[in-house]
Formats: sequence, C-alpha cells, structure tokens
Amino acid sequence: MFKRFAFELFILLLIEFLTLAFGIRTIEGAWTGTVYIRADGTIDPQNAPIITHDKITYILLDNIVSYESGIIIERGNIILDGNYFAVQGILTQYSSGVCLSNVRNVIIKNMNIQKFYYGILMNNTSNNEISGNTLISNNIGIYLIFSSNNTISKNIVTASIGDGVYVESSSYNIINRNRMTNNKGSGIYIWENSMYNSISENDVMLNNGNGIYIGHSGIYPLTYNNIARNDITKNNGTGVALYHSSGNVVSGNNITANQKDGVYVDWSTADKIYGNNVTENKGHGIHIWCSSSVITVSKNNVTANDGHGIFLEWAPANIIIAENTVSLNKGHGIFLGGFGGGGSHHVITMNNVKSNNGNGIALESSSYNVISKNNIKINNIYGIYITGSTANTIYHNDFINNVAWSDSTNSWDDGYPSGGNYWSDYEGIDLYKGPYQNQEGSDGIGDTFYYINEQYIDRYPLMAPFNSFEAGTRNATTFYVDIVSNSTISDFHFAYGSIRFNVTGPDGSLGFCRVTVPKELLNPKMGWKVTVEN
Repeated sequence: MFKRFAFELFILLLIEFLTLAFGIRTIEGAWTGTVYIRADGTIDPQNAPIITHDKITYILLDNIVSYESGIIIERGNIILDGNYFAVQGILTQYSSGVCLSNVRNVIIKNMNIQKFYYGILMNNTSNNEISGNTLISNNIGIYLIFSSNNTISKNIVTASIGDGVYVESSSYNIINRNRMTNNKGSGIYIWENSMYNSISENDVMLNNGNGIYIGHSGIYPLTYNNIARNDITKNNGTGVALYHSSGNVVSGNNITANQKDGVYVDWSTADKIYGNNVTENKGHGIHIWCSSSVITVSKNNVTANDGHGIFLEWAPANIIIAENTVSLNKGHGIFLGGFGGGGSHHVITMNNVKSNNGNGIALESSSYNVISKNNIKINNIYGIYITGSTANTIYHNDFINNVAWSDSTNSWDDGYPSGGNYWSDYEGIDLYKGPYQNQEGSDGIGDTFYYINEQYIDRYPLMAPFNSFEAGTRNATTFYVDIVSNSTISDFHFAYGSIRFNVTGPDGSLGFCRVTVPKELLNPKMGWKVTVEN
C-alpha cells in the first residue's frame, strides 16, 4: 500500500513539474481539427479556439488536437499568441504544429507544440520571429527551408525524434538564446548553402547527435555563419562540426564534455576558430581533417580532452595555430599527423603547450611548417617529437623541462642573430658573439651548440626564455617586440620612439635583455631613445 501511494505521489509530482516547466495545460477536452488564418484575416473554421479583434493579433483560447497540421498561417504581418495553450498532433508525416509558407512578418510566441512532424515549419518565408515557445517530441522542432531574415529566440526545443532546429538553404537568420536539449539528432543543424546565419548564446546540451552541425554550406564560396558564445555540453556526438563548410566563425563558445571531438572541421577552408573553451571532450579538442586549408585556430583554451588537444590530419594545409593554451590532454598537445599525414605550410606560434600526456608538439609526415615562439613545458614524453617530417623550422621556442627528438632533417634555429630556442637543460655559456661565436662580447646566444641528438643541432641556443609582446597593428598586420631575458619582464609599452618595460630579478644577480623590434615599426625620420632605470 505504501509503495503504491509513493508511486502515485511521484507521478503526481512529475506531472506537476512538467506543467510548471513547460506551461502545458491539460489536453483533455481540447478542440480537434486544423485551424487556418486566411489571407483576408478570417479564422477558419469559425468555431476554432482563436480570437482576433483587429486581424493583427490572434490569441489562442484553448488547446488544439490535430490529426494533420495544427495551425496554418496564410496571412502576413500578424502576431499569433499561444497564450501558453498546447497544440498537439500524432506525428502524422509532414504535418506541422504551426505552418508558415510564403508569408512575411509573423510573430509566433507563447505556444506549446507537441508531436508533429515539424513543430514549426517555415517555408519560403522571411522577417518572422519565433519566440518563447516550447516544442516537445516533434520529429524536427523548428524547420526552415528557403527562408531568410528570421529570428528564433528564447524557445525550448526538446525530445525531438530528429534535430532540434534544422536550417536548409536559408540565410541571414538569427538563432539566439534558445535551449536545445535531449533531441535525438543534433541540437542545431545547418545544411546546404545556408549563409550568414548567427547562432549565439544558446544552451545546446544532451543531444544524441552533434551539438551544432554545419554541412554542405559551401566548400569554396565563403558562407559566413557565426557560432558564438553558446554553451555546447554533453552531446553524444561532436560539439561543433563544420563539414564541407567554409568561411565560418566559431568563437567564444563553451564546448565541454561532448562524447566525440570538441570541434571537428572536414574539407573546409577559411574558417576561424578562436576564443573557445574546449575541455573534457571524449575525442580530440579541435580536429581538422581532410584537405582543409587556410584555417585559423587561435586563443582557445584546449584542456583535458581524451584525445589530442589540436589535431591536424590527412593533408590539411596553411593552418595557423596561435596563442592557444593546450594542456592536460591525454594525447599530444598539438599533433600534425595520423592518417594521410599532417599536411604542410602550417604556422604554430605563441601557444602555451604544457602538461600533456603525450608529446607537447608531434609531427608525423608533415613538412615545411614553422614552429616558433611557443612555451613548451613539462609534457609527459617530448617537448617536440618529429618523425618522417622534413624542412620544418623550429626556433624561438622555450623548452622548459622538455627535450626534443627527431629522425628527420629540419632547421632548429633562425640563423644569426635571430637565434634558436631556449632549452632549460642547456649548460653552455655566453662570452662571445657573432655568427661563429668567436667575437668578444655576449649576445644572449650560447657559445656552443645544443644537441637534439648526434645528428641534429640548434646552432644558436638562447641563453634565457623568449617572450613576445604585442606592439600594435599597422595595415591590418599585428607586430610584436621580442625580448630574450633571464629576468622577469612586465608592463610592456610600445610607441613610436619609445619602448618601456619593467625588469625584475633577484637582488645582486646579473640580468640581460635582448630586444628585437620589427623594421616596420621603426620610423627612419625619428631617432630612438633607450633608457635604463630612467
């Protein structure tokens, strides 16, 4: 008796919770049929539970049950207020809870839509707003086809049989501040030549497919979809996937604890992935695959993923990996290799690569890359591991409690006077200068080689860690002033004719600073004044 009472109480509480969470009033005794809002503003049939006084605002007065579509809108420039009533179907094929076709300027709000093939269908329609609705257990929550300049905001889309929001051949739409959860497909799915869509500030979680997927939206033409500031967590697929889609921006997102990769890019070009938090995903953090090119991966926090932090595979080209923090990943920090090799002509610069379980940076069948200005620290195997890869240039990196390994011919310095890398285990001294280190006077470069192994050397090892400071932008190019110093550098300031920074170190120690300024920042008509301690 007690168990039965407890079970009945649990069901009662659960029903009450769902009613509060989704605002669904009881469907018992609901009006049955399909409602049309005709082009002339009339409601058909007349006994349908919708009222209007001005043929502009239409208010739902009761729940609707339909065995086909629920509400079909043939009139533009109207507001449909669901008044928190429910429109419920039986998943009839191609049925719609609310259907907009060839109309404009319609607002749909405060509706609860359940069990239709399309919760809301928008076909060849524009300038509409879908706001504050709850869509539950539809085949697809919201479906846009050949529709542009629409806004989808503050909706709950959950338990769809397929995708939460599906956008096909539709552009300039805003998908903002929605909650897409527990859908069996992807949370948001963008497909087939969809351009300039903005996807921002959505909660996309616990979906059985990918969090956000953009596919076939243009391999070579740039499509400019913007995925920004979304919370994309615990999806069963990839957090953000770009497939045959170019020119998109993925920025400022929290991409965490997804079952596959955090970000996956396939056969795409000119995408930008920056400022994201990519952590604790079961696959790789950021995975760029299959002939993708001219992609920028910058200023991301890529931490504690089960695979590699940043992985370039199967011949990508011209990828820039810059200013990322890549740490505590179970594979390599940054890996160029795998199936088909890691490609070529990449730039890996100014990254903080530390405490990864594999190598800090690994190259496998990947050549003609530049690896510079990285802080590579206490990774579990090697700082840099190179196999089957030639003609790479590695210089101005800090190797802290990490060494390198290579079986291939590469350059480990940038010549003189630019120099090579800083190695924390280097035991050389600096009494001489010059290309052959045989002239009187120190230059911040060790007088003897640093040996990678018996075959490969850094000819000009730096005597202290390398630091790079941003010194402004000229003609859309950002320039940096480089400082090699055994002291702590802070409060860096650069202006024409002036460089200023603080230098601190242990009392009584001998410090040095080696400062390199790009020629582009030097004004030949202006003299320079260098001061030490005023």
